[in-house]
Amino acid sequence: MTRPFRIALIASAVMGLVRIIWVLRFPEIDGDAYGHFGISIYAWDKPQNLHVHWVWLPLYHFVVGALNALGLSFRGLRIVNALLAIGTPLLLFDAVKRRLSEREALAAALALAIAPLATVMGTSAQYETAFTFCIVLSVFFTTREKHAAAGIALAVACFLRYEAWGATLVLCGVWALAKVRKKEAPPFVTLAIPTALIVLYILFRWWWDKELLFFFRSTHQFTKEMVARKEWTFREIIHFPLLLPFDALGPAIFLLPFGIRPALKVSWMIPAGLAGFLLLSYYASASPSGERYLISLVPFACVAIAVGALRMGQTIGRSRVFAGITIALLLFWTTRHLRIMGSIATAHEAELRAREAELAKLSLDPSRPPPGP
Repeated sequence: MTRPFRIALIASAVMGLVRIIWVLRFPEIDGDAYGHFGISIYAWDKPQNLHVHWVWLPLYHFVVGALNALGLSFRGLRIVNALLAIGTPLLLFDAVKRRLSEREALAAALALAIAPLATVMGTSAQYETAFTFCIVLSVFFTTREKHAAAGIALAVACFLRYEAWGATLVLCGVWALAKVRKKEAPPFVTLAIPTALIVLYILFRWWWDKELLFFFRSTHQFTKEMVARKEWTFREIIHFPLLLPFDALGPAIFLLPFGIRPALKVSWMIPAGLAGFLLLSYYASASPSGERYLISLVPFACVAIAVGALRMGQTIGRSRVFAGITIALLLFWTTRHLRIMGSIATAHEAELRAREAELAKLSLDPSRPPPGP
């Protein structure tokens, strides 16, 4: 274990402890998290009823439902996510080290460990933390040339959130184009595993729903109604690609352009697919514009931010100064996010604790209908 890796490990562990303390002190403020936990309980009790998943993919519900049957509480799930988030910066460290340098790997891992959005989602019972872990795990295996394992990790991600389908589609497109041009293509097994499972799922749902892609159209319709926009203002047009990333990462985001090119050496097809799917969904009014939808892109953004800070610092001979400023900016924005979350949680604590108590009752009697998000 090298010294840079030990530093990354300590930073990730410290932030994990911060998240656990936060979970023990404050209730969950994301209403969707309560709904998904309720659906998970009901789905495990009645696994044959796919309609209980509403418009979401079923994997997280089944996994959480099984863990709940083994005694995992709603707060316990939040702690599991807080612990899981410790591993993602360490996977990123290894991937960046293999494609760039150990120094840049440490900077990227530290940036992700303290990143505002990663910290916030690591306190939640939502599944974005698990999804991001799987995405980075796929990149980790790819840089180690374990292509089947990379495909399996991406396949798991594909059954957590739909944007991983976009990443798979980009991999397939690049592979097909490379074959036509007779150039080096992405390893076939990496894209074949998630593609095969997606196709099987589509066929299964065709049989179940009696209509091809009914589940996908239902998802689109549900989200379109939820985020219906009467007209597009200039602010709404630039909100998702420009304003929301700043809300999620703060002033450090301005360093991203200076490190984007080397960051793409770590991975470009997966983040391109994720970003493309999210942008298409947003402009089709089929996706809300919450910060958490950007969580899977945060690790890649942290690589670009960290590398950009180091390389700008090298240019003027103040590499450590730039790195320190970047860390300070991220910590400042993380503190800001936590302060806002704490205020909301405190103001609505009685109501949120009551919802948590309802989930505990539902665990004992899953015959009752689950609460909606």
